[in-house]
Amino acid sequence: MHGVVVVDCPETLQMERVRTRNGWPDAQIQAIMAAQCTRAERLQKATWVVSNTSTKEALTLKMQLLHTELCTYPTQKRDNMK
Repeated sequence: MHGVVVVDCPETLQMERVRTRNGWPDAQIQAIMAAQCTRAERLQKATWVVSNTSTKEALTLKMQLLHTELCTYPTQKRDNMK
């Protein structure tokens, strides 16, 4: 593995999106989030962080740009990240 990409948003926004999408109560969402790595842990391990605080279209564009960057990332740098 050459690096870790983390798609990030504040926990309050994460909860709001899950509540809207799935209709789950806050307690269920919080229990699931408590079983996962914390946001701070994910960000600490990240090589690249993509902010997901806007629209799906904005995220798609950011991911396309990152994909292009990663596809052209020098092999030597990738090998040194091991």
